[in-house]
Amino acid sequence: MFPVRPLALTLALALCITTAHSRSAGILYEVWHAEAATSMAMVKEHGYPQHTVESVLRSPNLTLNDVYPPLPTPYRSIDIYNVQPALGFYCLSSKRTANDTLPDCPMRHQVAESHAKMLVEAGFDYIAIDITNWPQINPATDVAVIRPLENLFDMWLELRAAGIATPSIVMWCTSPLASYSDGHDTTWNHLLQHFYNNATRASLIWTQEGTTQKTFMVPDNGSYNQTVSALIASNGGRQDIQVIKVWALFGRSTFAQGTWGFFAPCTDAKGGFTTSMVGVGDCNQYSSNNTKNQTIEISASGGYMLTQSALPFASTGHMRGLTLQRLFQKVLEQSAPNLFMSSFNEFIGGRQPAASTSNIAINMGLPNDAQRGNVWVDTYASEFSRDIEPTVEGGSIIWNVAKDCVQLYKAGQMCSDSNRERPCCSTKDKFVWNNVWSLIGTNTLFGKKRLLTTSASEKNTLVANGAWKEVCHSIAGPTVFCTNTTIQDGRDGPFMLYNAQDVVETSGQLKPVYRCYSKVTDTHWLSSRTSCNERTGGVAESVVGFAASARGGGTLRELFRCEGEDEWSHALDIGCLKKNGTTEISLGFVR
Repeated sequence: MFPVRPLALTLALALCITTAHSRSAGILYEVWHAEAATSMAMVKEHGYPQHTVESVLRSPNLTLNDVYPPLPTPYRSIDIYNVQPALGFYCLSSKRTANDTLPDCPMRHQVAESHAKMLVEAGFDYIAIDITNWPQINPATDVAVIRPLENLFDMWLELRAAGIATPSIVMWCTSPLASYSDGHDTTWNHLLQHFYNNATRASLIWTQEGTTQKTFMVPDNGSYNQTVSALIASNGGRQDIQVIKVWALFGRSTFAQGTWGFFAPCTDAKGGFTTSMVGVGDCNQYSSNNTKNQTIEISASGGYMLTQSALPFASTGHMRGLTLQRLFQKVLEQSAPNLFMSSFNEFIGGRQPAASTSNIAINMGLPNDAQRGNVWVDTYASEFSRDIEPTVEGGSIIWNVAKDCVQLYKAGQMCSDSNRERPCCSTKDKFVWNNVWSLIGTNTLFGKKRLLTTSASEKNTLVANGAWKEVCHSIAGPTVFCTNTTIQDGRDGPFMLYNAQDVVETSGQLKPVYRCYSKVTDTHWLSSRTSCNERTGGVAESVVGFAASARGGGTLRELFRCEGEDEWSHALDIGCLKKNGTTEISLGFVR
């Protein structure tokens, strides 16, 4: 426990972040990087290059196994960073004593100050510390969250004492009922005793406007316990805690019961969740209501997933800020009193076997990697992430959009004519994608015919005529395409291409993909040649879109033309099905 510092406490109270209006903004914040950051430092100390998932994807010959080369001493962690933070592979831990085994993070003061300034400038009033996977106090919890959290409180209190504003802090912690048989304390009780009831640290705890009660968040999932929530609210008889239930991926009824969302997916016309961002209606995500049916909270995120983020179309991705732009349309229109976003510094995350049995249910862009089937769940590489913090690979585009959106929300403004060109509101820089539907002929007498189209109306007309059938996507998520999770071979499904050649800064990065047709053979195919001379009588019907010349960012899957004896088709990521002497031609990289 830190000693009480009266002067620091007085100044900290004076500098507490409050808002003169009725809108608060918070963001999910992670502190669990100490062991992973220490491992990355070990890689560098031994003279090896530091790699991330994104750098592996962009390399022609690296694999995930190359991230942690063999060393004479064991790594603290083998968690792989999806991207490199702009501030470096940082963490917030330190040793309590000279001889303990806690990780020591040399950049912690610089990071704490940089984050405080960034978040305050963006308009965030508080951060919510994600402690949902650490229900009891033990050595693992101490390393992952408790020691970094002690340091964050200490450093932010020092910044406030020096006249530098910081956000407030709220805990989001799993709440089991019983004490543990091994004698360890529950994490929620430890947080109350050592943070909420600590005279110095308590000044950093977020209180909602109009109340003096400190805020404590609990997951509204299988671990929620009403008895524990009542104990937290009571806080040993002090009655000074407001408990807020928080979760995501639930239906309208749960939102209507007052549970907050830490991310809220866009919905389709029927009210179901979707990862489709192009060619669909307004996002219209669910918001949280109180018992009087008044909106009390709404969520937005840099991206979100419906299943596992590393699987194709299971996550929206950032889409240059299009996901934020669409989510904030309702945020700004509703102007709810509370905005809760995700996320900040969520650069590592859990992996698990793919939930889908489709052969494309792998970490996108790594079809031959030994670790391809152990897929990331919440965040993947540079593009497919909820995280909005600036990174080396992704830059600060998403952060700039998010910052502008939060500032519009705090000011009570919408995307009116005067704001159309602001980062949060502009669309011309974000609508850079074509949906590409995959069709297969229904008459197989003379072999299977294939056709790809970017026109929903053409697709609908051809399917309605009965001569063509849409090839569905094999993994749940998108609604602009049909989905069928029983499909085992998903390589010939839908995808996305850039809609113009000048949408990336470096010329030559994108190359056209043509839809070709031959009257002689009555067949369609894809080509990178405007002449379409792969088949007799071939002519270019249209430019389907533009493929990237290298893997990375939003274009992780390789697009192949598959030339067979009885059929010309396409394949995504895993390559063509080798049959009847099929030839495989790469056309670039797609979404």
